Amino acid sequence: MTIAKAWGIRGAAVSVSAAALVAFTTPQAGAVDTDVLNLTSSEACKQIGSKFDMTFYYNSGLEGSWRKVGYAVYDMNNLRLTSSQFAPLKYCSGFGAGSGQNVKNNSASGWNDHDSCDAAVYYNSGFKGKRDVVPSNDAVSRWENVYNENASFQWVNC
Repeated sequence: MTIAKAWGIRGAAVSVSAAALVAFTTPQAGAVDTDVLNLTSSEACKQIGSKFDMTFYYNSGLEGSWRKVGYAVYDMNNLRLTSSQFAPLKYCSGFGAGSGQNVKNNSASGWNDHDSCDAAVYYNSGFKGKRDVVPSNDAVSRWENVYNENASFQWVNC
């Protein structure tokens, strides 16, 4: 897997340098495109066959409502729709406890369906603070470090 695919950067050649890594980890670089996809794609609430590989669950044991994401999320309460409009990531409606509620600081477990990347879920926005890492093709039945205190997410070890 390329860094471009792992970070959700499409349609451009990517040359990785120290400066590029800093640019790609800030919310401004590509944030509008990937945030819009995380917020509005039909993949986010598909039960079967979603192209989005990380699923956040409202309850422990992979229960309750869920929300799937395919790209890094710098701040789960402030995803960019446009350069001046933001929206929170919410659980899919109509699927049990937590339906329609914000995902930030409201997740108890998660499933990583990615074939080659681990999923890191962070206590703070901006990929900072304590974190739980879900290995590829694995699940965490109850977050150890970010239980109901999850604020950001990114793919790691790709």
